[in-house]
Amino acid sequence: MVICWAVVILSGFILGYDIGVSGLITVEKSFSWNNIHGLSFEKIHFEENNFCKYNDQRVRLLISSSYLIALICGLISMALNSKWGRRPLLQIGSFSLLVGVILNAASNNIFMLIGGRVVLGLGFGFCSQVIPLYILEFPDSVSQDSMFIFHSFANCLGTLVANILGLVFMSHLENGWAVLIGCLSVPALFLFIFSFSIDETPVSLVLHGNLRKGKEVLRKIRGIGDVDSEFNKILVDFGPAKSLKSQYQYMVKRSSRPTLTIALLHLIFQQLGGPTVILFFGPVFFVSVGFSGVLSKISAQIVLAASAVGTLLSPYLISRFGRRNMLLGGCTLMFMTELLIGVMLHSLEPFGFLKKKAAVGLIVLAIICSISFASTSGPLDWSSTTFPPESQVMGSFLSTGFSMMLSFVISQGYLSAICWFHFWIFIVIAIFISLFWIVIYSLIPETTNIPADELVHKVWNKHWFWKRFTVEHVVE
Repeated sequence: MVICWAVVILSGFILGYDIGVSGLITVEKSFSWNNIHGLSFEKIHFEENNFCKYNDQRVRLLISSSYLIALICGLISMALNSKWGRRPLLQIGSFSLLVGVILNAASNNIFMLIGGRVVLGLGFGFCSQVIPLYILEFPDSVSQDSMFIFHSFANCLGTLVANILGLVFMSHLENGWAVLIGCLSVPALFLFIFSFSIDETPVSLVLHGNLRKGKEVLRKIRGIGDVDSEFNKILVDFGPAKSLKSQYQYMVKRSSRPTLTIALLHLIFQQLGGPTVILFFGPVFFVSVGFSGVLSKISAQIVLAASAVGTLLSPYLISRFGRRNMLLGGCTLMFMTELLIGVMLHSLEPFGFLKKKAAVGLIVLAIICSISFASTSGPLDWSSTTFPPESQVMGSFLSTGFSMMLSFVISQGYLSAICWFHFWIFIVIAIFISLFWIVIYSLIPETTNIPADELVHKVWNKHWFWKRFTVEHVVE
């Protein structure tokens, strides 16, 4: 179990660190295309102002390419996961991450740089599909929520560490960005080592027909000899889920529409709700609104630290108030802060600077927005809590792939959007959050402390809208 915790935390840290590096490289002048031997482009000309400083398609394509590869690789891993199991894919993914980091850190030509991002994308694609399954299938139900929380916390921590190290290395070393990327090889190496120490999940062994080994692993994980009741439950729950085809058939049933719809809506909100943009492009965001280079990085670190604290608070808040109430409250705060940020930036001249009080107010609003997101929506994996065992694996695949697709869209489109819309982008985000608040209030019921296999009877059949899909299924 300790190794599983280490794998979950390391994978979250690596993804967060890469996000932090991506944001820093976007604004760092020492990362120049011409610094890489064999790569020389003419400068792309565009009207540069506070809102339009980093609208360079080459940098965006370089950074977002790993998410596109991860999306494609994730689709491939669906079939491989069904054939090979979780552990081999974790080994391939962790090895790809290690090789990709080394290639990027040692890049002296365009082929190594792009090749490194492609290999990193392979690693992210495999690991992002396998890690949620380890969280769902390895620990007991009590530890699952904690693992999801600490995976999100490690993600925030990785981005924060990348920003802190970037402030040091990029300010004092000529090729500080290469050293910054190279530091990621340490957690990637440990993840690769642990991938050989961790066991295959009992559920995967059962799905592959290895019942005896599955029961042995379950005994080893739980540390007790009598696991008959839990193992029998695995046999019952995952009996109908022998193949991805059967899981897909179950997921497209009319009775599965509530689960699938809510999971996808929540993922859209997670990626497009605003705070993700601030966390992803923290330094870019603060430089774009008139902060200096160093001050923008420090401000981003403060916001990331607040987000990490919010992630740790989320288990207590959700257990006390429930997922639905926390989402409604979080959306309310995020709507207000995004709207105020847009109004505040309305007074910012394209080539001017914010006044000191306005700058402090902007940081405070960004902190409130990030904490609201991190303590309510950020660490929630709705697919893990709503998909029943019959479609849990397929649900995890679809959710992760959809998330990678949205990450690619954000990394490609955000810089252009803020360049075109200026302060209006935050007004648009506020409107989007208000629409999602209406969706939560109308369509998303409370699911806290309700097992996924009991949602149909206890939640969907009683909901004013979703019962039209599930009650008919029960009658049939």
